[in-house]
Amino acid sequence: MTTIAVLLTTVLVLAALLLPALRRSRGWRATVTPLASIIGSGFLVVAPLLTSSFGNYAVIAMLAIVVTAYGLGDAMRYNILHIEPLLAQTAPPINLARREQISRLVLAFAYVVSVSFYLQLLAAFVLEALPTELQLSAKSITGAILLLIGGLGIWRGLHMLESLEKYAVSIKLAIIAGLLAGLLSHDFSVLANPALAAFPSLPVLNGDSVRSLLGMLIIVQGFETSRYIGDEYSAETRVSSMRRAQWLSTLIYLLFIVLILPVAGHQQGLNETAIIQFGAQISWVLPPLLIIAALMSQFSAAVADTIGGGGLFSEASGHQIAPRRAYLLVTGLALAVTLLTDIFEVISLASRAFALYYLMQCIDALLLAYKRKERGRSIIYAGLAVLMLAVAALGIPAE
Repeated sequence: MTTIAVLLTTVLVLAALLLPALRRSRGWRATVTPLASIIGSGFLVVAPLLTSSFGNYAVIAMLAIVVTAYGLGDAMRYNILHIEPLLAQTAPPINLARREQISRLVLAFAYVVSVSFYLQLLAAFVLEALPTELQLSAKSITGAILLLIGGLGIWRGLHMLESLEKYAVSIKLAIIAGLLAGLLSHDFSVLANPALAAFPSLPVLNGDSVRSLLGMLIIVQGFETSRYIGDEYSAETRVSSMRRAQWLSTLIYLLFIVLILPVAGHQQGLNETAIIQFGAQISWVLPPLLIIAALMSQFSAAVADTIGGGGLFSEASGHQIAPRRAYLLVTGLALAVTLLTDIFEVISLASRAFALYYLMQCIDALLLAYKRKERGRSIIYAGLAVLMLAVAALGIPAE
């Protein structure tokens, strides 16, 4: 019954997402861009990270993450409506323009780290799918893919690979829907037979637990992409679609953590592909589906962030570095990050990098809100800025 629920839900949701009317909808397309990023890599690692670190309190930890992210999203939306018009002036405020330039450069380096994260995770799922007798390492697979992306980028450009994103996003969302349906079916079985439940044990909570939670901000990163699709959508569309994407992703993440708790106790140690262990407890069909989702989503996300990072580096150089050469810079730096980190270290490093970017966005929003005498917003943005500073300074890997 659970397998039927998984397959039926996956097929129906995929069919709905591929409907021409939906794909032509500008509002939906604008929503999918941030939504795909928010529930991209994070969805694959969030359950093992939170349940191993916080046990049954994983729901509270997830709630803290998504509430923080929504606050940061509010700062980004404020900047879209009020900062962007100032930057678009013929002579924008000098200090604001300088902060924006630095902010974009910080975001470019954050994209470098996220490319490494995406491909290290992809490599882990590749190894999960390959026969054990093949002696390959995750770093060698990651390095090979980075060389492929960098080589294609400088030779032909990467925009020919962007079309993958359209299908990867739909397939990923459909498989996530199938996973949630499978978890729901399994949990109904647990209600009928409580002996089937395997709740996670409660670990010792201490200061390092808080620091590891700070290091997990990357889980819900991605809503900031709405800030940089202004060439395609109006400010109002980007604001409403980012808000909608955060509402949907919050619902999906919280529902996922609640539903997965009865099987989370099956986890054997903390590893990046533990979601497959969870899936295997529910239905035989979920492990291959999750591997497909991981491979497609991680590769397309890595390509998208390489393009984004390359464009930002090119802009920062005054276009002295051509975008194609900047792709090689992004992949070269991502390779260095890969060689120096493991998957859990790179999650924390990516969280710190994006926290610095969000810090700068919060500072912009704070200064303008204070100038406009919006006291409530000023207090919220000041608090978020302090929190982002804490993430950047104190966040540690979950392990």
